[in-house]
Amino acid sequence: MSKKSAPARNQKVAKSRTNGYSFSQFSIADLAIVLLYAMVELWPRFDAVDVMGSQWLYLSVLNIVVSFYIISKKKLIENQFFKSLPFISIAGFIIISLASFAVAYNVIESMVTYSRIVIAFIAFLNLYAVIRSNPNILSSAIILLALMVMIQSLIVIGTFFSLTNSNMTLDQMILSLSGNTGNKNFLGVSILLKIPFLVLAFQRKEIFLKYTSAIGIFISCLALFIINSRSTYIGLFLEAIIFLGVTAYQFISKKERAMFMSPLVLIVMILISFGLTQAIFSKLEKEKTAGSYGAVAERLESISLSNEGSSGRIRLYQSALDFISHHPILGGGYGNWKINSIPYEKTTIRGFGIRKHVHNDYLETTADTGLAGGLLYTLFLVSIIIASAKILLSKAYSDEKKMLVLVLLMSHAAYMSDSLFNFPMERPNLFMVMLFNAASVLAIYFSGKTKQDSSVSNFMNQYAGYGLIFISVVTVYISMQCYRSMAVQNKVYMEWFGMPKAANPPFKSSDVNPYFPSFPNLNELGMPIANMKAKYLAQEGNYDEALAVLNADKNSNPYLYFTEFTKINIAIARQQMDTAYYWAKIAYYNRPANQQLYNLLYDIANGLKDTIEMQKVFSVKTSTRPEASDYYGHSQSMYVINKNFNQRIATIEDGLKKFSKDSTLNFQKHFVQGLILGNELKYAESAVEYEQALKYQNSPFANQNLGFAYFNTSKFNEAIPYLTTAINSNQFRDGRTEYIRGRCFFQLNQTDKA
Repeated sequence: MSKKSAPARNQKVAKSRTNGYSFSQFSIADLAIVLLYAMVELWPRFDAVDVMGSQWLYLSVLNIVVSFYIISKKKLIENQFFKSLPFISIAGFIIISLASFAVAYNVIESMVTYSRIVIAFIAFLNLYAVIRSNPNILSSAIILLALMVMIQSLIVIGTFFSLTNSNMTLDQMILSLSGNTGNKNFLGVSILLKIPFLVLAFQRKEIFLKYTSAIGIFISCLALFIINSRSTYIGLFLEAIIFLGVTAYQFISKKERAMFMSPLVLIVMILISFGLTQAIFSKLEKEKTAGSYGAVAERLESISLSNEGSSGRIRLYQSALDFISHHPILGGGYGNWKINSIPYEKTTIRGFGIRKHVHNDYLETTADTGLAGGLLYTLFLVSIIIASAKILLSKAYSDEKKMLVLVLLMSHAAYMSDSLFNFPMERPNLFMVMLFNAASVLAIYFSGKTKQDSSVSNFMNQYAGYGLIFISVVTVYISMQCYRSMAVQNKVYMEWFGMPKAANPPFKSSDVNPYFPSFPNLNELGMPIANMKAKYLAQEGNYDEALAVLNADKNSNPYLYFTEFTKINIAIARQQMDTAYYWAKIAYYNRPANQQLYNLLYDIANGLKDTIEMQKVFSVKTSTRPEASDYYGHSQSMYVINKNFNQRIATIEDGLKKFSKDSTLNFQKHFVQGLILGNELKYAESAVEYEQALKYQNSPFANQNLGFAYFNTSKFNEAIPYLTTAINSNQFRDGRTEYIRGRCFFQLNQTDKA
């Protein structure tokens, strides 16, 4: 196509802009393309352990189809777009993210994560090209998305009320509201981002659409409050403030009272849905077990700038800022935060789980790509706000376009708000709504530019388009491999995702290992795939093969130390205790909060009667992340070795300083003191201690010892019920308890029972 066609195209677009937004004027194919991108959330999970696996694959394939369509229809992009701040900032971020591979621990994980941002970038360009060539599709696309969020919200409300008669707690009910998004927080943000589209539908003159959209605003806000995600409350408040502020400005400029109708409807519907949710939760809190989630007002009050009030986010932010300060140029490698975060969490996380995300996309992109990368990504988001403001303040755009931009700005601001607390950038359904908003705002913005500014470069379009198709083919391959891996991960989900329940019949290595593709090399929890493969091999006794798999994968996640955990268990199975001891020390002292590694090292040291190591590992654990069981276990183990009652009671009392209400420690304190007093023949005092111990645990041993203490103080009637309880426990086989009870009956002249 020659450059002469560009003015003709612009004239055609200009002509269509003067005729309003009628269905007959736009291409059904263009509208379908926009909806196919924006509605990626409807794409099912299939066999993947996470729905985003199939959704990123879907988008990568869609990019190829749409790119061919754009080239065939010659939907060219103006040179001014490629010179604009939004394009330069997002393209710059793409380039710096690629450069950050040079410093990544796990380049394969960088490649996997990078392919997703490339998919999103190509989708953004495709959306812009389609919308810019035919901006009349926007109004109808947004109306259809408004209908989608209404249906989505109705499903949430229906699901919630269907669970009210179940045995689930209120927390369980709320957490089950995930839809097709992954979890309830993603679902809440998905609804939040599309509520402004209902506001646009309310602006339409059709009475049916106006009333339906008003009801839709109420339904969507009700669903949002039920989902109970605090970050979405902040986003909804921000959307309302933006709408009120812009509307107030327009009223001051035009003095039209009708302008306040839409803000009034929005505020009223928010307040009604808020009040109804409060009433619903108040009723359910009386019927259900109380938990973390509850009335909206309580959730709002719980928001604070603390670890507790932010679900630990403050600590995550501090970790990211510290990492950035040490890696300001290229960060730690794109997508590698799930690896680089582990050293910051090693003294707080009890198991092998990791915090994959900073829960702040701005900090995470900066940690992954350096200060320049984080700044460019943030600049891209801010540039959309700048473009929106220019449209709203300009006289070159019609009121219809300004209203379109206003609702797009509301949604965009909500996305930016959620990016402060979560990671919507990872979720394709949320990221695509943001990119749809951005592409739409820019398409409207550039439609107001003069023809002289709208020259088109065939090279930047056609040849670059074929280049993007080639890149899209590469992303399809990567996405397919990731999806295949997620399908295998889903197969073994029960064993590896926090639910230690073996398959029935148990999986063999041949059932799992051959089906993992060559990449990615980490699962969705950040665990090396090699560890998963080695586990199945070790279960079958193929220890050498398991070790070979582990040794071939040394740097996929060097800070997790699950490789060492597997090697410890293999060495124990082979009875190579020196080898197990070696790996246990390396693993535990690098993950001192990990309870499994602590238990392994302590048990090995205990088996070797290495009291110095036992004391050392106990001291490290209790100064890092103590558990009440640590004090109880250490007191028992050391007593078995040295028979020192005083040391045993001192350890227990140290534990009670931190866990004053722990029933086991309190029981042990009084029980051991009873033993000490009994050894000193102070039977009356020991009986008092045993009585106190039984207030915490109904132990057969405490019952037996209390019965003996009463017998030795001639309280035969008091002794009999405790001795009887001990006998009925079937814990004692030597007959001594029965003998002492017989003597009690004899002393009471109950000779038949004696």
